[in-house]
Amino acid sequence: MSFLSGAKKQDERSFLVCCIESGAVHVALLLVYPQNKPFIVHSVSKVIPFQETPNHERCTATTLQALVDACNGVVTKGVPYVSSQKVQHGHIDHIYCVYGSPWYISQTQEVNIEKENPIIITDKTLPELVKQYTPTDSLHAVVTDEKDAVYILEQSIVGIRLNGYAVDTPIGKEAKHISFSVSSGAISNQFRLYVEESISRFFSNISFTHHCAPTMEFFGIRDMLATENTFLIIDVSAEVTDVSVVRNGTLKETASFPYGTHSALRSFSHSANILSSETLGAVRSLQANKLDTKITKLYTEAAQKAEGEWRTFFEKTLLELEQGGGIPTSAFILGESSEFVLVQKLFIPTNKITNPRTGSPLVVTTLTTDALKSFCLVREGVQLSHPLLIFSSLYIHKTIAMAKGKRGVQ
Repeated sequence: MSFLSGAKKQDERSFLVCCIESGAVHVALLLVYPQNKPFIVHSVSKVIPFQETPNHERCTATTLQALVDACNGVVTKGVPYVSSQKVQHGHIDHIYCVYGSPWYISQTQEVNIEKENPIIITDKTLPELVKQYTPTDSLHAVVTDEKDAVYILEQSIVGIRLNGYAVDTPIGKEAKHISFSVSSGAISNQFRLYVEESISRFFSNISFTHHCAPTMEFFGIRDMLATENTFLIIDVSAEVTDVSVVRNGTLKETASFPYGTHSALRSFSHSANILSSETLGAVRSLQANKLDTKITKLYTEAAQKAEGEWRTFFEKTLLELEQGGGIPTSAFILGESSEFVLVQKLFIPTNKITNPRTGSPLVVTTLTTDALKSFCLVREGVQLSHPLLIFSSLYIHKTIAMAKGKRGVQ
């Protein structure tokens, strides 16, 4: 029996969503029916162990092991809830892998083209213009091994304007002036192959699509949450913070800086002169006011130092992203699971996220999975540890629904 009564069985599509961040791996089994909300059958999150001194090779190994463990959890505890015999035997229609920093590198470029004579936009026009006008040389920084290669995750075309007017469906329209933004992302091809190999241990007859986290977050926030068309998206992972600028409904650019929740905890540990294994407990005790005056003063100063370090990186990044367009007045901030919620209160307080030009506080909305779960159907008892799982599920659902709509028109 299908989970959703009234949904046609032949319309059911099964997906695996794998979100790979610097501090955790999140995997979800998803069923999609074009006429209903996406249904998250099961989700497993595996935390990547805290490293006192970050090491790329060790981080890669622990991340891949976390991915294997999460997939195994989905197979043993999620698949049995799906009635489809195909899924029961490990056949998933498609797998989406979504990468947060530092696994990917991105660039966003604006393309403005003036044709001598008007042309009719076809389904091939924009992809051809992307190849012609968007060099990807800067993406090669993601590769550190000369035997490795760059794998282009995506080149998303957003903010299309024809003859100065924004359009959602350019196909068939005539234009002389064409402008749009292209958000490109890349990962190490070697890492991609490792990821696919790890997942393929558990599922067969599968195909993969790979994406950058900011793209998923952008579409989800713009389409579901934003009341303004210009804002920031701040994604705080364990080791890196991504800052994306959205202007006029278009993802303009994403920049990263090497400071996340684990960075703040490391700084706090060093300043407070405590062991890394004691850090989270010390943070909880400080927030609960369970310490004596002397220790409270020491820990408060350590927390203020970490908060100042993050804010310095953040404000420097904002100024680099300003590009003469001004700094947005509102922002959405998100991160990984309960650790982010705990750390944010102390090290990244929203009332101290300000415009470095004016000192004015930004209007910051903290995105949690609890606040976003209503956009999906989630099986009772299933815990979601990162908003990115929900945004990815919504993106997949939208893609399937649009594809079905096009077939219906034909």
